[in-house]
Order: sequence, then C-alpha cells, then structure tokens
Amino acid sequence: WLKNANCYGSMSWYEAMPSATRLSNGECGLTDSSAEGDWRLPTIEELQGILTDPPRVWEHNIYPSDYGITWIKPGSPIVNVNSSKYWSSTAIDNSAECVNMSNGRVTAYVKGASSDYYMWPVRGDN
Repeated sequence: WLKNANCYGSMSWYEAMPSATRLSNGECGLTDSSAEGDWRLPTIEELQGILTDPPRVWEHNIYPSDYGITWIKPGSPIVNVNSSKYWSSTAIDNSAECVNMSNGRVTAYVKGASSDYYMWPVRGDN
C-alpha cells in the first residue's frame, strides 16, 4: 500500500484509475524504484480487508459491525487517511465500489458523477 493515503486529493474514478497506474518512484514519497504500471487501484476486497485479520469482506450498504467486525480507520505507518470514501477498481456497470474510511461502509457510486472520493494505490499483487 502507498504509505500516504492522500497523495492525490479527491478525484473521479475515471481520473483515479490511470493516476494509480502512473505512480512511480519519486512521487508521493516513494523511494522503491517502482515504475509506471507497478501500482493500481485496489479491489473492493483489498480495501475492506486492510485492517481485518484475516481479511474479511461484506456486502455493499452494510456496515462491518453488522458482521461482527470492528472497523478502525487505518493509522501508522499509513498517513493522511481521510474519513471519506476511497475508490476501488471493482466496477459494476457505470458505478464503482468505495469504502468509507470513517465507518467501513461499502457503497457503489457513479464513476464520473463525483470527484469527492480519494484513491489509495496498492503495488502489484499486494
């Protein structure tokens, strides 16, 4: 995961998808020798499971607590996590799923309708 969860600010899904793949060494504090194409948007399962051990997934419009999962907004060593929605690469027709970092709720939003959501890239097959 990119250590800085808010390197790019908010954007639409159509902006987030290519921005994630253009990320490389020297950007956003990276010193990992990564090149364009090494990073991507995470799947909805990856975003949901970032703080659950083992990773757990739940359906959209449901809160993690409904599954007995305690949701905690990611912290150290991750920095700058907004209490807002983060895009996933998981698309359903003209929508894409997001995770709200304040409560873990998963919802689908129209890909191009809003730029109020964030992207948090993950590297390769991580």
